[in-house]
Amino acid sequence: VPAMPYEIETAVLAGAVSLVGTAVTAMITRAQLISERTKVRHEIESVRQELHKEVLGRRITAYSALWKVMITYELNWSLEGRLFDKAWCWTILQALNDCNAEHGAFFAEPVYQRFVEYRSCILELRARTEAGELLSAESVAVLAQISRGSDKKSGLATELKDGLGAYVSSYLQARTIA
Repeated sequence: VPAMPYEIETAVLAGAVSLVGTAVTAMITRAQLISERTKVRHEIESVRQELHKEVLGRRITAYSALWKVMITYELNWSLEGRLFDKAWCWTILQALNDCNAEHGAFFAEPVYQRFVEYRSCILELRARTEAGELLSAESVAVLAQISRGSDKKSGLATELKDGLGAYVSSYLQARTIA
């Protein structure tokens, strides 16, 4: 086998070194991309968890405001022996509408569905009082049924509590990732 000229040998060797260098650079670049992708995923998860935390805080405020309206104008009103009359209907309806206007954006969908049902019931009761009827505790008990739920349907109170608990697992998962 005749010897290769020195220039060709040098060019082949330089090409091989260049090829190895390119391969090493490609592997390093790939590892950096994987590392950056992982970093971005963690940042996205962190932002998602912060958003969940913020929503949960606002939801706690929203749900306690709604709970206060329900307890004040449903349970406490009844325990105090107050009349379920036209003024009561307008008062509870106004309190619910104010609560919805201020906090409704943070209601989870199941809560909002029960809320609408609850408010609709009050609208029906208001129509009865507009016709001159004085409502009995039994006629207002429908509100308590919507709050508590039934065998076939969860109540508004249950949905409020479930809506807050839904974020616990997400928050705990984020803390174990970090």
